Amino acid sequence: MNQDNRPLSQRFPGGCYIGFNAAIDRKAAEQLVTVLTQAVQNGFKTINLAISSAGGILDHAYYAHHWIEGLPVKMVTYNVGSVQSAANLLFLCGDERYGVDASTFFFHQSGFDTAPGQRLSAKFVRERLKGMKYDDSRTAQIYATKTGRPIKDVRKWMDTELVMDTGVAIQSGLIQGVRPYQIPPDAFHHQVIV
Repeated sequence: MNQDNRPLSQRFPGGCYIGFNAAIDRKAAEQLVTVLTQAVQNGFKTINLAISSAGGILDHAYYAHHWIEGLPVKMVTYNVGSVQSAANLLFLCGDERYGVDASTFFFHQSGFDTAPGQRLSAKFVRERLKGMKYDDSRTAQIYATKTGRPIKDVRKWMDTELVMDTGVAIQSGLIQGVRPYQIPPDAFHHQVIV
């Protein structure tokens, strides 16, 4: 048996295409980071990342965001359905960003869910509120930096629980345009499995 030991980038000249369709939790963030890191190790200089996600846990989204930002590759992100909440942090890692026709983006303030029967003290609520305000400021700063929009604009997206279509997303600097997500026949494609 003749085994091809060349890096994937040489065996798949059509490029690298990664799909992510999951809620963002620790496992999903780790899986995504692992797959992207392996793509870099296999010699790909550009990674196309297709995202459709309802969002998830901010701590894990921040981790994945900063990890992806640190990769020495060109990242092209595609919204292939709906990018919501914390998933916007992953989407904005794209050096180029596109939405497929009829895709949407959803923004909101951070919040927290209580466990059934959980007793809330005033101190706990104050600390959670302080943490949510910090997360909103940090998230808004990332949105503003990546889109070139003023903080007050992106805070309004979050405060009003805004749903953007691709037309508004273009005007807001979130995407460069509407483009179909097409995988060339000679490309490497991997779906992140959570």
